[in-house]
Amino acid sequence: APDAPVRFSQPVQLETRGDPNDVATVRLDAPVLQNQEYTVVSAVSTATVQQLRTAGEAYPDWLRRRYVQLPRNVPRRVIELAHAAASGATSAYDRSVALETYLRDNFTYSTHVDTVPPARDWIDYFLFDSKQGYCDYFATAMVVLLRAEGIPARVASGFAPGEFDADTGVSIVRENHAHSWVEAYFPSY
Repeated sequence: APDAPVRFSQPVQLETRGDPNDVATVRLDAPVLQNQEYTVVSAVSTATVQQLRTAGEAYPDWLRRRYVQLPRNVPRRVIELAHAAASGATSAYDRSVALETYLRDNFTYSTHVDTVPPARDWIDYFLFDSKQGYCDYFATAMVVLLRAEGIPARVASGFAPGEFDADTGVSIVRENHAHSWVEAYFPSY
């Protein structure tokens, strides 16, 4: 489902991380069977660029505690890269866009990646050596860079929209539509 799911045609279990606003997982009560249909209705943000740019950085404590933290062993040059890539941007939104642009402009999307050498931080390896990866690499790298900039973010995993069949009005979502993406928090949006 896009963005924030709010209604499901099948019974689901919602898992949160201590705060009802912090949805971690949505699972159907029963597995989806082949060719089974279900419906999800989602709330989609209509925030404008200007609204996001002026949203500020007054993050709730629960969000700051969970989604700005980084492991102590993140290599220093990863943190420095975040600062360099976002330098000059004044709002959290502009820093986010600068980091996204940096990743889009300097890295190659590929599902055929070399194995990360033993004892190497895989994000450091992606950012400084291989410079290629798939959605997990890009999403995780961006979350680390956003958090280094003090912007609450997390990796979300699920499925891309799939193939829309205009004749039936149904989207067909297959296993190869699995995807990971970044969710960044902007106050009130």
